[in-house]
Amino acid sequence: MARVYSKSVEAKSHYSARWLLKLYEETHGAITGEVIRVEFELTTEVLREMVVVGDGTEIRDWDTFLWAVPAIWAYLTREWLVLRDKEKVDAYVRLRAVPVDPFWVLVQSAFTEGGGAGKGELVRDKVFRRLDPVGLAKQALGVFLTALAAASRLGKVDLKEWWIGAFRALGSDMEEREKLGKEAALAYSKALQRKLGAFGMMPERWRFEGVPA
Repeated sequence: MARVYSKSVEAKSHYSARWLLKLYEETHGAITGEVIRVEFELTTEVLREMVVVGDGTEIRDWDTFLWAVPAIWAYLTREWLVLRDKEKVDAYVRLRAVPVDPFWVLVQSAFTEGGGAGKGELVRDKVFRRLDPVGLAKQALGVFLTALAAASRLGKVDLKEWWIGAFRALGSDMEEREKLGKEAALAYSKALQRKLGAFGMMPERWRFEGVPA
């Protein structure tokens, strides 16, 4: 579900909205024009269908969801719901060719970082019914590391070589297995760092430098 409504109108009758806009003005200066709020509500069934391309970890896991917000927002505002420029509709035969409304361009950029497109691309598996073996392997890796955390073993055992072997098994020839082995090593390191940070077990050497994205 998507909701698009005027926060400026809401502020006339709701104290909480009026307080929020006032707080914004105190930090960023006077508001000019109308404040429009755009929000999306996703059910767990929808989240179950989503796969972050190139990662594939379980989005319903809270720390992974937070990491994937830019990709989810990009999918929702670029694929699922798009506002076209109504002034230019008549100039195009196909609706998808009509330029995006300037307001919606701003909405699309809400979670981008440094002008980029956020972290990863997201597709709906229910729509495309396509399986990504490497993505599934990374999802399994993320889930297993979460299980290690639940068993108080995260960071105490090194299973990197095992996961490299597991990823290599997905390759159809020597060249592909070598490539998957390198990808597994990188995926394991990144997944371990994210999980250690998420469960409050960040090593001392990362505490002042931050966990690599």
